[in-house]
Amino acid sequence: MGDACFDDLQYVESLEAPAQRNRSLPIGLRKQTRKVRSMLVLFAFGIVLLALGSYTLRYIPIFDIATVKAAAEGGINVVPSQIATLLGELHATSLFALDPRQLERELESFAVVAKAQVKRILPSTVSVKLTMESPGMLIAAVDTADVVKGIFLVKQDEMIEMPFNDFLLFGNKVFVVQVSPAYADHLVKYGLDHGIQEVVRLANDMGIDEDGNYNLITKIKYDNNSNDNFGRMVLYLPSCNAQLWIREPVSVSRLHEAVRLIESEHDRDRTRNIALKGELRYDLYANSLVSRQ
Repeated sequence: MGDACFDDLQYVESLEAPAQRNRSLPIGLRKQTRKVRSMLVLFAFGIVLLALGSYTLRYIPIFDIATVKAAAEGGINVVPSQIATLLGELHATSLFALDPRQLERELESFAVVAKAQVKRILPSTVSVKLTMESPGMLIAAVDTADVVKGIFLVKQDEMIEMPFNDFLLFGNKVFVVQVSPAYADHLVKYGLDHGIQEVVRLANDMGIDEDGNYNLITKIKYDNNSNDNFGRMVLYLPSCNAQLWIREPVSVSRLHEAVRLIESEHDRDRTRNIALKGELRYDLYANSLVSRQ
């Protein structure tokens, strides 16, 4: 019996020990603990109410999207048709069902869009601001029959295909470098090689006239056998009845100087140019400009 009473006493003491330890905490600390617990409960309750409120607001007709305001700036100031169609699908969708960040990412997936900003304006308006790419050049895949198979924009050293209608929005304010479809596929798959990077550099730095147009060089062709070396770059200058061939990397200043020399020679001897049946051909090297005709 004595042993049994001792065990019972020890068991009761072990049960009471935590309560005694809790009571031994300072009064201020116990109040602070209760306050933190209360705040956590209120915070969780607030999140639940917010979620329920947001979900409920989706079904109130006054918050259905009625107006989408879209503006474009940068390389072009017109919203491309594909983007306009996408934004048009937002109508009648609840403003609270729209995720602005997700829509921004979707818009920035378009080749011509550099940055997108989306804002919700109560009760039923979405504002979209697009910063468009301002490329110095585009790449066109053109076959031997001069049929365009694709238009590509160089974005962060990658070739991204763009709709032909988007290409037309740039007008003649951007160089178009023509390559073969096979070479274009190679660039899309493996990235820009050294040769096309040199072409991009030259084309981007050629500059435009006071009207914002390229009035001398109307077309650029680039041939490469899918290797990393510089291939053959041909610049067409129809106003000078000439072609400028480049087979090795040259500086931008050297290219500008060569174009000025070709234009000057054409102006000095127009009779010679008219008498020729074909175009004049010039070969540009790092240290020389050679006339082939």
